[in-house]
Amino acid sequence: MNKSTVMKGKEIIFALSILALPAPTLAGTPKMMVEAQTSTTIRQQMDWLHRIRKINFVYDSSLDGELNIKYHGPDIQHLSVKKALKVLFEKTHILYNINANYVILKRKPVQQISTSYTNINHKVQQVQRRHTLSGYVRDESGESLINATIYDLTDGIGTTTNEYGFFSLTLPEGEHQLRFSYVGYADKVEKLNLSKDMHHNMALRVDGKLPEVVVDGDLNSPLLTTQTGKRSFSNKDIKTEFALMSSPDVVKTLQRVSGVAEGQELASGLYVHGGNGDENLFLIDGTPLYNTNHALGLFSSFNADVVKNVDFYKSGFPARYGGRLSSVVDVRTADGNMNQFHGAYRIGLLDASVQFEGPIQKGKTSYNIGMRRSWLDLLSRPLTKAFSDPDEKLSIGYYFMDLNAKVTHRFSDRSKIDLSLYHGKDSWDVTDDMDDSKGDWYHEDGSYNKELTKTQLNWGNFNVALNWNYLFSPKLFANFTAVYSHNRSKLYSLDDDREIYPQTKKEWVWSHLEHGYTSTIYDAGYRTAFDYRPNPRHHIRFGHDYTMHLFRPQTVMQLDYVGGGSGVEMDTIRVNSTNRHVSHEWSAYAEDEIYLSDKWSLDAGFHLGLFHVSNKNFFNIDPRFALKYQWSHAVSLKASFTQMTQYVHKISNSYLDLPTDYWVPTTKDLKPMRSYQ
Repeated sequence: MNKSTVMKGKEIIFALSILALPAPTLAGTPKMMVEAQTSTTIRQQMDWLHRIRKINFVYDSSLDGELNIKYHGPDIQHLSVKKALKVLFEKTHILYNINANYVILKRKPVQQISTSYTNINHKVQQVQRRHTLSGYVRDESGESLINATIYDLTDGIGTTTNEYGFFSLTLPEGEHQLRFSYVGYADKVEKLNLSKDMHHNMALRVDGKLPEVVVDGDLNSPLLTTQTGKRSFSNKDIKTEFALMSSPDVVKTLQRVSGVAEGQELASGLYVHGGNGDENLFLIDGTPLYNTNHALGLFSSFNADVVKNVDFYKSGFPARYGGRLSSVVDVRTADGNMNQFHGAYRIGLLDASVQFEGPIQKGKTSYNIGMRRSWLDLLSRPLTKAFSDPDEKLSIGYYFMDLNAKVTHRFSDRSKIDLSLYHGKDSWDVTDDMDDSKGDWYHEDGSYNKELTKTQLNWGNFNVALNWNYLFSPKLFANFTAVYSHNRSKLYSLDDDREIYPQTKKEWVWSHLEHGYTSTIYDAGYRTAFDYRPNPRHHIRFGHDYTMHLFRPQTVMQLDYVGGGSGVEMDTIRVNSTNRHVSHEWSAYAEDEIYLSDKWSLDAGFHLGLFHVSNKNFFNIDPRFALKYQWSHAVSLKASFTQMTQYVHKISNSYLDLPTDYWVPTTKDLKPMRSYQ
């Protein structure tokens, strides 16, 4: 078997063998050809075309079995080349393509192969059996790879892994040559003999070398998928994209995608196709994230050190997503190295981070912990104190921090569980402690002032997700998730002003003011997601979600009292107000990506949503539809229609992402928002 390359014009064809065989014993006159017609094989007929008509056949050696069967068709001597090829291969599992004097042969895809054929004597009908190959694609550390490509070089079909690294591919019985590939990793080709349903995991090795530039087809290429408006970013993509003050940023990476505007300069806002900032659904390991920025939008809440993959949808939303109008940002964090301990740290101009990962039980259980914190408050506090007046202690500080933690355990190849935690916090405070008695002057009556002013502003998120993956069968994958999220912002101010008369040691005037403002959201619920691939022509997803929302927007506390020395009556005002809304959100979805032919593919589905609040129900059906026509290898035409419904609303008076913004649910007076794209 010789490996060779055949080139014609702009087309490059890779093959394993070129037919140029010695003349068989058949090479006689036309009369001899007719007489031997009943005892020749397809290969001998091809040899005659090669010698007499100067036709070169290019094919893979795996087709040898098909070419050695007896030929029972008409005499091809007086037929044109096109007609001769048609009668030669019409009853086989072989496709042919004519390119000048070359004929390229390949095996028909599974969907084009007849499920039955008749033996030479036309007596026994056999049904071609098919089996399912499934498994996980991971790297050498045990980390699952999202959107990795599995391609069958024998039959010319393939698939990609889902968000948990799982794949399923149904193939005909027999030997297959499979190529496993992922960007930044070395390809691996394995030969498998498929005689029954098989579970096969693959570990790919990181390959940073680039001795030459090789362009391969990718099943995730926008040219080949039915999906519109999707961009996927791996950890390496994020770390090589936009970095502010040496800190890689997920949201700023997304701002560079076409159709996305950033709003204010350097802010981490996301305005997709003209939508508002609150119309983007941010998910971290399946849990919703309401506050996505630090430092009023200067940094995003996602620590790039622990992010494994980001799927960004700006149109053509799959049916499994709902609840927002403009975009979906699905962030998945890394599980952690199953075999070795690794650590990394980074010190930037404004922040620093540290990350650790490794096995708890080698090959079974792993952990991944990442921490990030800004450190300018370590300078701002002593500097403001040093440069303040002698009778005034001024302290100003701001910092943000992130904590990501994940523990993953594999029970078996069929079952895996992981616990993911995220905690993010911003804190800003100003303290002004002034005491006139420590200065060089007093009031004319000998009194002096003591003033204490404090302002504290804290906001952030706390998210927990418990995921369980289970493989019911080689074709059916399921994920069950319990989710909890807490978003909060709290503003507290204190103003304590005392004017003291030192001769009597009595307070002359005393005013004490405390104001507090709190806004919180509590979410708790579950997700069920099923991934079913009955055959290579269908990829079905369906599932059900439930979330209970508890909104407490604008909870206010106010305490004011004014008093003085003896004989002065105390005047006290106390105000407390709360705002509480409990709502329930159910959703169900189903979608099917169907390959109608080599040219046409269709992705159709729906998302059902039911929102219950204050004894009122809101029900909506959102259809999803996408159609693709593969014009050529370099051109595809797509159309999609998406309808989305949003049941929660953000009340804001600024383009900046401020902690004083708050979220409220749909009510009888505040209707759900809908979009048609």
